[in-house]
Amino acid sequence: DHKSRLMLPIPNGKPIGLKVMCNAVWAESSRFNGSGFIRPLVQGWQLNAIATYSDGIPFSVTSGSNSLGVADGIVPRAQFVGASGNGSLSSGQRTLKKWFNTAAFSNPGAQQWGNAGRNILQVPGTRNIDFSVFKTVPLHERASLQLRSEFFNLFNTPLFNNPNSTVGPGFGTISSAGSPTTLQRVSREIQLAAKIVF
Repeated sequence: DHKSRLMLPIPNGKPIGLKVMCNAVWAESSRFNGSGFIRPLVQGWQLNAIATYSDGIPFSVTSGSNSLGVADGIVPRAQFVGASGNGSLSSGQRTLKKWFNTAAFSNPGAQQWGNAGRNILQVPGTRNIDFSVFKTVPLHERASLQLRSEFFNLFNTPLFNNPNSTVGPGFGTISSAGSPTTLQRVSREIQLAAKIVF
């Protein structure tokens, strides 16, 4: 039945989903030479872009109570009480206040592990574009100045963190986005830099 299928683990705990990363580079070619004062303006440009798309990694729903009565840090899984499916919602139904069907899960009874399967739901995915513009200015025969402007998460797309997956207060909600401390999944950041190449 559907409940027994929920118990099947994902092999080796590896996420199953789609991840695509594309990289594009455009550099000004010598045919845009220009003349006089125009030449320094049109030469030395480079555009770079990295686009990333990936599905969210899977996660398990856990119990908010110590139904097993043990003190070794083991956290039981939740009890699946839904009529069908695995508790996920369609993309049109997901909100920050309810990322999955919280009514499909409850705390298991005393001395019960909980029958919710391992890694049956997915966290939010990643959709991100990084973009940069470089301009190289000749200074000398063997030296040049490179001006760089870099835009991480160019369109400032919200990159939400994982939902609360423990039965209890805030269950199923997403309360944060990005991870500035690890420089991952951040809001838009702009970096300006210059370096001399010789």
